[in-house]
Amino acid sequence: MEKILQILVVFALIMLVVNRFIRGREQRFREYVLSGHISLPLPGDLYRELLSVVVGEDVIAADPDNRLFFRPGPENTLVAADKRTGVSLASVAMGEEIDAVLFDPLSRLIYCYSLAGLLTVLRQSGRSSYRIVQRMDVPRGGMQLSLDPHSGKIYLQAEALVYVYAHV
Repeated sequence: MEKILQILVVFALIMLVVNRFIRGREQRFREYVLSGHISLPLPGDLYRELLSVVVGEDVIAADPDNRLFFRPGPENTLVAADKRTGVSLASVAMGEEIDAVLFDPLSRLIYCYSLAGLLTVLRQSGRSSYRIVQRMDVPRGGMQLSLDPHSGKIYLQAEALVYVYAHV
């Protein structure tokens, strides 16, 4: 009986080590939800600290570490292309037109906003490997999409309100 108990304890310890190793390989994505809204103007110089994109002007985001840029492609796709050559490395079908693209270099997440009211979050796992991790309905007609790199909160300005999305 004692031998069986020792085997079970060793087995449990091995499972704990394997579980920790597997979880540590990729940072888990935490789902975003609406955490509230605030009225304009924002207090202090909040926008100075944020990674920000004005919707409709320059719909390109860059990944300086991997020398990539992200842009809308044909037939509602997001294209990841090499910064030097311009050669497309990957294309992801989005389903909606892309009006703003924002890349977070810390979490390796790409945020694609559509004026139709859809925000799609993709995870970059390599230069040519991307997968959609979340789609969420957001207010239509947003004017500015911003990300606080310190807290991971997403800010979307629509009319006179700023909607805040945070991790669950």
